[in-house]
Amino acid sequence: MLNLIPMNKTMRGVEESCGFPLLENLLHILFGSTKLRVLDLRGCSRITPAGLAALPCSDLECLFWGQYFTSSVGSSSLPKTGLHLLTQKWGQTLQQLDIANQLFTEEDLECAISFLSQAQTHCALSTSAGTTWTNDTKLLNLSSCRYLPRGLKRTYRDQEDIQQLLVKIK
Repeated sequence: MLNLIPMNKTMRGVEESCGFPLLENLLHILFGSTKLRVLDLRGCSRITPAGLAALPCSDLECLFWGQYFTSSVGSSSLPKTGLHLLTQKWGQTLQQLDIANQLFTEEDLECAISFLSQAQTHCALSTSAGTTWTNDTKLLNLSSCRYLPRGLKRTYRDQEDIQQLLVKIK
């Protein structure tokens, strides 16, 4: 809803009520939802990691934030920073993270992975960007990550392997 561009639409004889016609401020809903577990923001390009990290929910399990249907996908947008704020805040509870086509800096991805590797949880974390993180087996599958350089796109099978990845990214 955040990326909608309001357009006047003329309807003859039919009054249609789609969505939330009386909604005045989405922030009231989000900041009042302290027990939020699933947040689907696919295609919302104006959201920032800092804005998401400011949400009061502490047990988020699923965050879908992939950029699939926007015109900015694949464009020369500036890299984002702040993914680590999300993995730091929700690393213990996050089970699904979709950040497909989000352009984060290498340093930010390294820091985000570092927070996930330190999380003391037994949940599986997967992203539809082609990555999978499972703390039980210490598996990080980066074989389909399109923004990683060659040689780093593979599956990392244990903590030592992941630490070597972090050294290579530096």
